[in-house]
Amino acid sequence: LASFITTPYFVMNAIYDAYQTANILKTTCIPVPGGSPCTSAQNASLAGFRAQFLQNISSVTNGKPGNGVYLDGCFVHEQNVNYCSTQSMPNCVGWSPLESGSKKWGYATSVGLSDGRNYTPQEAFGAYYRGE
Repeated sequence: LASFITTPYFVMNAIYDAYQTANILKTTCIPVPGGSPCTSAQNASLAGFRAQFLQNISSVTNGKPGNGVYLDGCFVHEQNVNYCSTQSMPNCVGWSPLESGSKKWGYATSVGLSDGRNYTPQEAFGAYYRGE
């Protein structure tokens, strides 16, 4: 579908989320501190899912400099709000590391770029919107 959209757009999405892991991969493990430990087979399944996801999402930006993507490894996909999950699982959402959604799980809420910069979801979208 992404290859047919001509209007510039920005995708903000979790690479894994609780729905995907439970319903697509049929696993309930969460490979983060405090989560349910994963077996080597589950880790391999998660790695394969990630590789396929990244291959699929590349159609958003390949040859489309006006589009943007912010991907993270959160298990709850509300990256753009200060939200504390009631799903009893780690999430890394919040406007900054000082927000309740960030503090609850101890996440920094940013993704590192290849040039050394770190962006929160909001900063990433702001930079995209401003053409930076």
